[in-house]
Amino acid sequence: MKELAQLILKFWIIPSLIMSIFWGIRNVCLFTEDSSSLLKSKLPWIGKFWSGSYQFISNFVGSFAGWCCLYVLLIRLQINYPNLDYVNMMDLLLFIFSLLGLTGHLPQLIVGFVGSFSKIIEAVVKKIT
Repeated sequence: MKELAQLILKFWIIPSLIMSIFWGIRNVCLFTEDSSSLLKSKLPWIGKFWSGSYQFISNFVGSFAGWCCLYVLLIRLQINYPNLDYVNMMDLLLFIFSLLGLTGHLPQLIVGFVGSFSKIIEAVVKKIT
């Protein structure tokens, strides 16, 4: 385990950049076909670029954030490796965020949370008025 952690810590930037670029390109290819906007009818390449760049950036950053969480988690675990009594809730959160980021689900989770908060606020405003 310690050797694998050292190997990942030494070369983590290479797979992190490759996988983050992969998730960004994958989601551009999946989600930009049916983008509808006012720019699509007049200047289709701007609408495609805008929608594609948003998908690429959000998924690239989400994946890279997962890799950064994995890096921090491995450093925290490597410091206390023989004695893992110091593993706490922060390490669990780092593991969850790294797992979500590495699998490409972190941006969708954030968008879902933002959408649910907006629906809660709309419901509260509707109850008040």
